[in-house]
Amino acid sequence: MARRSKITIDMFLELQSLIPTKLHYRDACNATVIENEARDNKEVIEIINNFFKEKEIEIYYSDDKKYIYEK
Repeated sequence: MARRSKITIDMFLELQSLIPTKLHYRDACNATVIENEARDNKEVIEIINNFFKEKEIEIYYSDDKKYIYEK
């Protein structure tokens, strides 16, 4: 059975509305990846972390903080 992402497009749009820079929603094989253009902006990273913490969704970042994945 394929794994379904907890991150919905509605959640993504809600998150995007909180961030002053552009995010990109990528969805392939039920695995959602969010691309973060502001990967060097600590304020944006904090907003993203708090958003997913409130939603009780564990995330992790690529080494360069460009991509956000669901655990």
